[in-house]
Amino acid sequence: MNGSVRMSVVYNACSGDKALDGRKTYEGNDVCSSCSIAADTGQPQWWELDLHGKRLIQTIIVTGRMGAYIIIRLPFFKVMYVL
Repeated sequence: MNGSVRMSVVYNACSGDKALDGRKTYEGNDVCSSCSIAADTGQPQWWELDLHGKRLIQTIIVTGRMGAYIIIRLPFFKVMYVL
């Protein structure tokens, strides 16, 4: 999918462009090969995707760590959109 991504703070080299590259699998020892990670600075973390035009979006899937950590790490998760 074409577009651009901005993030509040990038952890290591795990930049936001992974949100649009279509890859879903972890490759080798590179934790950043298929995921974006926001650095924990004590401030709210956010991702902004600009799809460069109108798109019909039926589903948004956000994945995170397995287990209970997902509830702790995304307690106030929201999806907001601008028309």
